Amino acid sequence: MQQGVSLAEIEADLKQEIPEGDAYFAPIIADEKAWVAAGKDVDVEFKKKYYDDPPEINQSVLGEAADMVFALRGPELLLLILLGVVFIAVLVKSIQHIRQQRTAAKLESNLTADDA
Repeated sequence: MQQGVSLAEIEADLKQEIPEGDAYFAPIIADEKAWVAAGKDVDVEFKKKYYDDPPEINQSVLGEAADMVFALRGPELLLLILLGVVFIAVLVKSIQHIRQQRTAAKLESNLTADDA
């Protein structure tokens, strides 16, 4: 549960979101009922109407980006590598910190449970 949010606020949000969800799904349900009534394959019709084909990738843009990365030499390449190493180090330290906090919280909850 989120801290600092009251139960009344959560209930109010939920009362607003349920009708929004119902309104969002109503046309989909109506489509599916119509497809069933017409004897159509619901899965096929659903895919036709609601699934988009992935956007085409502009190969020239990808080629230019790859060329820019591979064209790096000297200081630019060193800087890029250094930034990558720093990013990975920060990520690893963050994960270690989170794990330490979780372990400490578990130990604390075990100690308080043992005291009870």
